[in-house]
Amino acid sequence: MVDDFLKIYKNNETGNIIPFLKKLSAKDKKEIVRAMKPFSDVAYNKGNKDIFYVAALACCTKSQFKTYTQWYYGYIPELADEVLAWHCPAWLSEHYNSLMESNWSCLPYVCVY
Repeated sequence: MVDDFLKIYKNNETGNIIPFLKKLSAKDKKEIVRAMKPFSDVAYNKGNKDIFYVAALACCTKSQFKTYTQWYYGYIPELADEVLAWHCPAWLSEHYNSLMESNWSCLPYVCVY
């Protein structure tokens, strides 16, 4: 599974990421999260940042997601809607509500975007 994820990520195969994520088991998700760690500081500057974000949304715990996506500064890719259609982490509302409470100025821009 990790090799499949890395192929999708490195080749920016956006069309393949959602079907791939849908078939992951809990164990597979943990392995994907470990494989994502080396890319967490560089993914935003690459064209495949959407793939990284949705993989984090589908596979990470709240603390992992917060760490792995801290550099997104309010960027939420359209692909996130496709993940949220079949998987919405229980912590997601709490995460974004806490960002709003801390006066995170980018979120209103994202909502308008």
